[in-house]
Amino acid sequence: MYRIGVNTAISHLRKKKTRQDYYASYEKEQKAGRKQHYTPADVEENENTQQLYAAIAQLNISEKAVITMYLDDFSYQEIAFVTGITENYVGVKLNRIKQKLTKLIGE
Repeated sequence: MYRIGVNTAISHLRKKKTRQDYYASYEKEQKAGRKQHYTPADVEENENTQQLYAAIAQLNISEKAVITMYLDDFSYQEIAFVTGITENYVGVKLNRIKQKLTKLIGE
């Protein structure tokens, strides 16, 4: 439980810093009078991201935990330590989750 709390806090701080950097650069652009121009690739990437998050929301809790840690660049060793499964099983579980996500996004 301690490890999960620590990793969650670290992830939260990492994301918070990224968001703060993004908002700071956005505010600078707004103050400079520049407007954000979105390209079709940006719009498509945003739609793909939304589809991915919607598919992840349909997974069970343990699958969400594993795929979220994987997307947050945790190593297999770290994922195994936090979830209590072996590193080999982390790889197997990730492959199964990826297949499941592919099916969910394809529907």
